[in-house]
Amino acid sequence: MHAITIDTQADRLAEELARRGVPAQAQIHAVIHIHDDGPDMTSIAAAGGAFDWLKVEPDLYTDADIVNRPT
Repeated sequence: MHAITIDTQADRLAEELARRGVPAQAQIHAVIHIHDDGPDMTSIAAAGGAFDWLKVEPDLYTDADIVNRPT
């Protein structure tokens, strides 16, 4: 048994295996890592209403509270 790593799209897996000489009848064990470019967690939380409470929360600070310090 030997291990190979393939980084490809799911619909091209059989083609990539064949290119590497793996016969179509070979028994394989696969660990799949899906790289999903879906929405980030903040977008999911916002869409689910997790931040709705901020609309009624009073503002604790305003622009007038900014302290300008010399650099």
